[in-house]
Formats: sequence, C-alpha cells, structure tokens
Amino acid sequence: MTIRFRHPGVLLAGVLAIGLLPACRSDLRQTDGGTPDGNAGGATGGGGRGGAASGGASASGGAPATGGSGVGGAVAGSGGISGSGGAAGSMGSGAGTSGGGGGAAGSQMGGATGTGGTRGSGGMAGAGGVIGAGGAGGSGPGRPGDPCTTGTQCSTGVCADGVCCNGTCGGQCEACNTSTAKGTCVAVTTPRTACTGTGTCGGRCDGTTRASCVYPAATVSCGAAASCTNGKASTAALCDGAGSCQTPTVTTCTYGCRSDGPTCDTGCPTGQALCGGSCVDVLSSPTHCGDACTACSGTATKCMGGSCVQCLTGNDCQTGQVCTTSHTCQCRPKSATNIILNPGFDASLGGGLGNWTPSTTYAATFSTDDADGCAGSGSAHVAFVVMGQNKDFGHVSQCVPVAQNTSYYLGYKFKQDADGQTVCELWFYTGASCAGSPLNTDSVQLPSNLSGAVTSWTQASTQVTTPASTGSATIICHMIPDSSAGSFDQIYLNSAANNY
Repeated sequence: MTIRFRHPGVLLAGVLAIGLLPACRSDLRQTDGGTPDGNAGGATGGGGRGGAASGGASASGGAPATGGSGVGGAVAGSGGISGSGGAAGSMGSGAGTSGGGGGAAGSQMGGATGTGGTRGSGGMAGAGGVIGAGGAGGSGPGRPGDPCTTGTQCSTGVCADGVCCNGTCGGQCEACNTSTAKGTCVAVTTPRTACTGTGTCGGRCDGTTRASCVYPAATVSCGAAASCTNGKASTAALCDGAGSCQTPTVTTCTYGCRSDGPTCDTGCPTGQALCGGSCVDVLSSPTHCGDACTACSGTATKCMGGSCVQCLTGNDCQTGQVCTTSHTCQCRPKSATNIILNPGFDASLGGGLGNWTPSTTYAATFSTDDADGCAGSGSAHVAFVVMGQNKDFGHVSQCVPVAQNTSYYLGYKFKQDADGQTVCELWFYTGASCAGSPLNTDSVQLPSNLSGAVTSWTQASTQVTTPASTGSATIICHMIPDSSAGSFDQIYLNSAANNY
C-alpha cells in the first residue's frame, strides 16, 4: 500500500521516522499515538492526531502493543496537516482498529482542513500489524421505487405497495409497484380488493379511473327486455349502476298496452272506453255500449256506433221481419215507389186494416196470417156471402193518386179456402178523391179459375195503363164466386218496378 501525503516534507519525515524505529525502540517516547504501556495497540486507522503546535509531523502510530485503538486526529497545530489516518502500529500483535472518523479541521495558522470521516485509509502496517479495516460510510433516505415498510424510509415520505412512492396511492384501482412504473402511482386494471357485483353489472378497474371500481350504467341490459302483454307491462332488466341487476317491475295497465311499444297506453284506443277498469269495445258490444258503458236491453239489444238499437241485420229480427235503415225490426217494408199505404197490413202502421176501408155489410177483417209469417203484421181476410137473393162479397179498398196515361205494376199475394178467384181491381177517376163515375176498370185475377183451395201464399201481378184525364184510382180486393173466402197481403201499385 502506498501512503500519499499532501506535502513532501511530511513524506520525508514519515520515512525517517519509520526507518529509525527499530534502532531507537528502547527509548522512543510516544508523542501522540498509543501509550508505551501497550494499551494503544496499532495506530488509529482513521487519522492520527494532528501535527504538533510547532509544525511537527503527525504521529506515526503507537508502539507495538496488543490492545486498544489509537485516538482520532486532534486539531492540527500550527502548520500541521489534518489527520489522514494514522499508520498502523509497526509491531503490534493485535490488529489496528478502524479510525473513528476524520481529523477535525486545523483551526490555527493555516492548517489544512480535514477530509471528513472517510474510512481509514489504512495506516502502514507495522511488523505483524494489520491494516485498519476502515469505518462504514453513512446512508440516506430511499428514492421512489426503493423497498420500504414506512414512509420515514422514503425521501417522498410515502411508502405504498411496499415501495417508496411519488404520492399517496390508496385508490381501489391504482398501484405504485407495477413493473413498468415502480415508484410512480398509476391506474391499473387489477383492483386492490375485488369489485362488488356480479355478471354483466359487476364492477371493474378500467385502467383509467383510479379511485374506485367502475360499474355499467343503468341503461345496460342484464336480462329480459321490456314487454307488455294482456294489459300488464314489465320493465326491462337493467343494471343499477352499483353492481346489481334490477328486478323488473310489473304494472297493470289502466288503458291496456300500447300497440306501438311495450308499455301501457295513456288512454283507450279509438272505439274503446274504460269500463270496469279496462278498455273495451263500446261501438259494437251490447254489454257496454257507448262511453257510459250502457248494457243494451229490452227491444234495443244491439250496439251500433255506441248506441243501442233493435237490429243490425235481419237475423236480429223475428221471422219475416227485416232490419230497416234506422235499425228497427219491421215486417217487410214497401218500396219507396209503391203508392199504396200500409200494403202489408202492418200493425205498426195504423194497426190492423189501417189505411184500408173494409166492407161493412159483408165480412172483411184483419188476420194475423202474414205472408212472411211476420209477428206484428197480418193480412186482409174477405169472404163471399149470399144473403137471400143478393150475392155480394166482402172487400177492402183504398183511394190512391195516379197519373194519367201512365203504366203501373199491380200485384199482391193471396190464399183462398175453396174454388174461386181472388181479385184486385182498379177503378179510375178524373178527380183526386175517387168520386163520381169511374173512367175504366182494370183487374188482376191471377191465377184464373183455380180449382180447390190455395193454402200457401201465392204471387199474382199484371201491368196496367191509366186512361187520359185520370187523377185517382180506387183499388178493391175481393173474392168470387159463391161461398169462398181468401186473404190478401203485400199489395202494390208501383210505377218504378214490378215489386212490392
């Protein structure tokens, strides 16, 4: 080992001193190093005492001994250099110990400043002496990323996740000990503790949000979609934003389900009204007809357009009846061009033979035997009667207005009890009230000369033309010849068509 000194003079004095040691051993005085009694052992490794006040060289170490260490360097004398580490004892049998620190800076007369507490630079070994091992160097606070257990070990004052960290790092989704950024708190995808929630709605660390887990929004589906069936609406199964799947709610719809979506309607559809807590048809249902939910009853048992009526079709009426445009049941109504009044002997049109004039001397009565079998309607029943020498017949008659030189269709339905003829005749008059002598007569006698009874209603018709100057006509329906009777129904005098 080479010992370097800052000044050559000191180097020379050191060499001389070392060279003289063997020859002068018996009377050498210990100047600054270990004491002669052997207690000092090898000279202090960490810097001998400073030079003497008069500028003498630094001590070279104690005499050979077996024990204690030399004293650290003292304040340098005038002109002395600071202790750079005493030389090892030259003969000591024990190893010199490391110097405890550098010599203090010289305080007088320009002495050089001590180098500080370096390890003993190793004094020269004496015979058998061991070079001092040197003192341990000092240590400072840990840098970010260094291992730690408490913040006092770190220059940042923060120990997180087992390393010194650049800041507090306690968020659920952040860490300071990642392999790529150790010592720096960064967002991570692995939570400190498991996020709450399960399945689609469960939380997670997304690598961006650091303080807490991120959960799917309350618009995310986690089950069945919204639906509405049979008046009950069910909401969609959606996440609640906190890790759970919300249970759908079911609502009974006051106005039923919407036709354009899976929710309840806010009002009844067109043609329906709220009846009994739900929307029902009120245009055609007889059990709740109209907005007032009326139950149709009595003679008006049908519902049409929200109103109770007697019939919608002829099937709603009794046998032989028809459903009129006003939705009432009526026995076969006449056509608008039939100029005869009450041609079907309908009880609702004047009752019985209303509008007809029956014969008073002979039998002419109302019969419930109707050509259509219609309840509330009937026919005119007439009979041929012989009274003494006079032969006459019962009849029904009616005066009607007609136009001159005009073609009409004359017809009726009939039955008869025995041989004979059913006859409906027209007697034309110039006036409007069938007064005076007739201008001419036309009759319908069909079928002609029937043999036997006619028990089912049979049609008879013909076409006639009124004479000039005609203003009215009397229609007379009767039976001939002797002892016969018959019935008339659905009589017509029609200028438009050959029908009732």
